Amino acid sequence: MLLRAIFVIFLFLTSSPSYAWQSGKTKYFPLECDSLINKNADKLSIKITAESGSYGTPYLVGTKDNREIWSSRFPAEKVNLAKFDYSCEADTITLLSADPGPNKSTAQLFRWQGKYVENIIKFKKGVNTTEIYKSISENQEDRFVFWAKGEQKIHITLSCFISPYTLLLFKPGSKNEFVNLGVAKDKIELSYNLRATGEYKIIVKDFVKKTNYRMRIEIN
Repeated sequence: MLLRAIFVIFLFLTSSPSYAWQSGKTKYFPLECDSLINKNADKLSIKITAESGSYGTPYLVGTKDNREIWSSRFPAEKVNLAKFDYSCEADTITLLSADPGPNKSTAQLFRWQGKYVENIIKFKKGVNTTEIYKSISENQEDRFVFWAKGEQKIHITLSCFISPYTLLLFKPGSKNEFVNLGVAKDKIELSYNLRATGEYKIIVKDFVKKTNYRMRIEIN
């Protein structure tokens, strides 16, 4: 009985995320997807450094001769290294993460086209709203893409404790034509009529220091 108890305690200690992942520990997850743009890299990987417990911000990195030559941050919610999985197809990368325990994994979709990692927003059937919680540092920007029909209306609420920041909405098929949804000190809340059917892009940027923000998107 004593040996069995010691064995159970050993399994608990070695399987617990708090023991497996300490803050500052970095893990590389190789991406073997031939269709992804490599930007002169020999290998592509997802790099995650545990920042608090087993949670960290994922980066897409390219390495050459075992040396990191570039990186691009995923505009993602922090993922749990202790319960993390991923996949890729064409230019789409899926990150799967869950809290410790029997919780169902949460999927986040991203697109990589050689310059920025963009967060793909997909609304579930029968649902027209989504809420996004992100951490961002100064001089960084987050990019989100979503598909909508013409004549629909989008309502966006974005708030954080750090100011200022800028919110841009790009129209389908345009890299230069955008709607400046405002520069805010604490909160932006507005509605806009979408005149064309296609893929829209939202860019959040110009933060003065590292912060967390919350964005709610509703389309009717």
